[in-house]
Amino acid sequence: AGDGPGLRLVDSESASGFLQPGTYFLSGFTSTSLGDTQAAAVSSYTMSLTVSAAPENNPDVQEIFWRTPTSGSFEDEGNWSPDDVPDGNDSAIFNKAGNYTVDVGLQQNNRVEVSRGRVTFSNPLYTANALSTELASLRVNGNGRLTFSDGGMSVRHVILGDIDTVGPPRDGTLAILGGVGLIGDGLMRIGAVGRGILLLGNGGDCTSATTSIGSFESGSIATITGDGSEWTTGNLTMTGSLPKLTIENGASVTSGEVVADATSSLFAGAIR
Repeated sequence: AGDGPGLRLVDSESASGFLQPGTYFLSGFTSTSLGDTQAAAVSSYTMSLTVSAAPENNPDVQEIFWRTPTSGSFEDEGNWSPDDVPDGNDSAIFNKAGNYTVDVGLQQNNRVEVSRGRVTFSNPLYTANALSTELASLRVNGNGRLTFSDGGMSVRHVILGDIDTVGPPRDGTLAILGGVGLIGDGLMRIGAVGRGILLLGNGGDCTSATTSIGSFESGSIATITGDGSEWTTGNLTMTGSLPKLTIENGASVTSGEVVADATSSLFAGAIR
């Protein structure tokens, strides 16, 4: 947190959020002593942090929609509207109510979004590389659910749950139930305006550079369960309305610094 670019940071309580582009200065000190036998030794430090805006996404990106809530091959252009298989510049949107499976295979898109229905990716070797933290390279919302149990996905940023306030906020669920899992090198937001749900099990793996659990809606949760299931993240923030992290049945979570407010819950297991 800070008063603004180029201003001294407030050194009171921990906080999370987003910084505007600019230069921020961080200062602090350490004080050590051997009790009454030695005077305290004080050292101070100052660091500067420069934040730059991420580049815009490719302007040639178009959104291509899965046509009907029926199972089929990603490579079949007849399954898409317009009739074109999404390529590396495009966003693949799954917004049909229903329960269906998409045979993905080797694919690369700008973004992947599941905004309705229960979608299963079969045999995905799937890369999504959008740079935007707001739209995210993988986004699940609108009470949608994305599941995969084989193959894997490589993404930048992930958002689970609605991010806007038009109508009642809705959930977004990501279930990784085996396979290579999810490799993320950006921010994973489990919950935004709507509730986010992450389920990692059956020996699935998940990595993220940094993670936040929490939303305006009660109950954003991450459940890591089963032998061999492992989630590795950088700093982890748990804030908002009753966020919960459950680690159980031999699963493991490894993270950097953990910041949790008074409403957060950690059930079973421990964070390394």
